[in-house]
This record gives sequence, structure tokens and C-alpha cells, in this order.
Amino acid sequence: MEIIANIRTLGPEEFEVAWIDKKDFLSLDVRSPAEFRYGHMPDAVNIPIDRLHASVDAVKEQAAGREILLVCAAGTRAKKAYQILHGAGVANLHVLEGGLTRKTQSGAISLERQVRIAAGLLVALGTLLGVAISPWFLIVPGFIGCGLAFAGITGTCGMGILLSKMSWNQ
Repeated sequence: MEIIANIRTLGPEEFEVAWIDKKDFLSLDVRSPAEFRYGHMPDAVNIPIDRLHASVDAVKEQAAGREILLVCAAGTRAKKAYQILHGAGVANLHVLEGGLTRKTQSGAISLERQVRIAAGLLVALGTLLGVAISPWFLIVPGFIGCGLAFAGITGTCGMGILLSKMSWNQ
């Protein structure tokens, strides 16, 4: 696959200013169907990146000379989609820089990322202290692991609830 150095990107601010009123573009979301169902841009078409090679003709037909905005969660899959479509001769491609995560966050760290950061730091710290000082500190990573499993099973995350009450999340 050809590596394209000059992928045309579109920042979230530029999208809001120049494209939000523009009706003549195709928003192509290359995330998985589950991610797409969770939330997407209005009028977006979902073709997952792993099905894009087989769908190039459909994209050409839907775009019909319009600008195409490639969207994913963080921008990585959209850049791969750019390379696939560009290699297949599709023109007028743009990638939403930073993806939907950056567009919706506007600088803030999502609660989910905060939980990942806190859990990761607690596991690393507990393991380090368990090895260096006392094996009793290994209770910390064990507790965090059980909490993450509980959160995954029940959909309730105690750490997320705690972090949501912090001043920086108000």
C-alpha cells in the first residue's frame, strides 16, 4: 500500500466553521458498527475499515463528486481509509483530525480515559510497591482488577463515579 505523506486533514474547528453548513459532502465513518451505534455524526454513512476495500465502488457511487470526510474515533483508521480510497482513485478526501473524540472533547479528557489513567497508575504503583517494599501492596492491583471486572460486568464503575465528582469534571 502506498504511504501518502500529505493526507488532507480538517481540524474540528475548521469543520465547525467551514463544513457544518455545507450540505454537499459525504461523512464516511469507518468505525465498527457497535461504535457507530453508540454515536455518530448526523447523516454519516458507516463502512467499517475492514470492509472498505470491498466497498470502494459503493463509496464512489455515494460520493458522486462530493467532498468526502473520513471519520473514526481518533483519526488513525480514517487515515488508513484515506490511503485505501486514494489508492483506488477516489478524490476529494479529507480526514477529521483527531477524530470524533477530539471533536467532542474540546480539550477535556473523557471520564473513560481518566479511569484508564487512574487504574493503570494504581496497578503500576501497587505492583512496584509490592515488589520493592511489601507483598501486601499487591492488594492494590488485585483490587483494581476486580473493580474493572465488576465495572465490565455490571456497567457500573466506582472509580468513574468517584472521578466524576472531582472539581475538574464539574
